[in-house]
Amino acid sequence: MLWIMVLSMMMAACSSDDDTPANIPDVQPEIPRDGTDLSVFTRSVVVDDSYIIPEGAKLWLALTSGTDVASNGTYVYNSSSTWTPYPAAKVWEAQQYFLYGALLQSDNAKCSVTTPGDFAYSATLNIEGVEPVVASGADPLVIVGVQGFETSPTEWDVKEGSFGYMGKKVEGQDNVHLLLDHLYTALTFSFSIDPEYAILRTIKLKTVEMISNSAKKLNLSVALAGNNQEVTPITSITSTESSDDAAGNPVVLFSSDDGVDISQPWPDGVPAISSGCFIPSVASSLSVVCTYDVYDKASTPQLLATRKAVNSLSAITPATRGQIKNINLKVAPTYLYQLSETDPDSPTIVITP
Repeated sequence: MLWIMVLSMMMAACSSDDDTPANIPDVQPEIPRDGTDLSVFTRSVVVDDSYIIPEGAKLWLALTSGTDVASNGTYVYNSSSTWTPYPAAKVWEAQQYFLYGALLQSDNAKCSVTTPGDFAYSATLNIEGVEPVVASGADPLVIVGVQGFETSPTEWDVKEGSFGYMGKKVEGQDNVHLLLDHLYTALTFSFSIDPEYAILRTIKLKTVEMISNSAKKLNLSVALAGNNQEVTPITSITSTESSDDAAGNPVVLFSSDDGVDISQPWPDGVPAISSGCFIPSVASSLSVVCTYDVYDKASTPQLLATRKAVNSLSAITPATRGQIKNINLKVAPTYLYQLSETDPDSPTIVITP
């Protein structure tokens, strides 16, 4: 299932008295022209996904025409659920555009767009400095569809592969919906305990981390098929290592000082941990690291040991962007010797179907 979300944008004059936040992504040099500021707001419509735009997320977009980037700008999502421009892109009346861009999470990520010929037919979105592994909701998204309208409709009907937009002649009527799609794969982790072992010991989960052997940030080149609704907008994603170290590796998905008893019913029945996301190219290098306490079953439980289990996630290869996969992790006893009794104080965690 693809994660897809919709944003809505209004092209109108806007200004802000807020101080410019640090680490705004770099933008390509803008061609100096008069025009109307492009202001952005969110419709808060999410399709097949619980994605919520986090405060501080940055939307970079470019209005292209022919072989040129006519204008570009960066917008920051703030606490009032609106977008503040730093700076705003420009739009001109009766001008045909093809709009490309990305929603960025990394503070130092940079974005640009190029074309081998004409932006109407193809574009390459270049995103530099992204983390290979991130927590849920921190992955970059790209624009895969645009829908223009003059007044705010009650429903949206954005088509994948539709990047064209015509600037309006009347100020205040330049509005577009944007359809965005994910570049990363998401993983969720569900926990259970071997029923026979659960009679002997209580397990309290303390931390869950996802880690990649890729120690560098990545540069992504996302090839787009241009203004064509007959094909999948994203035709390929190429990733290369940058010279910068990855900052968020490992990524902490769950943490509890006291630990959570995974043998007890959780709200959804099966203990599940918030998902982590990764670029598919690093799938074979992923591992999940779990730390947990082992208690006896006395009336006053005593802590017997703290254990750590490292499980390779290479079996999820090949990974597909936009998919959400669940990994089942079961706490099971280990054995002192083959065919002997279990070692109840040294349980391990295994991946199960």
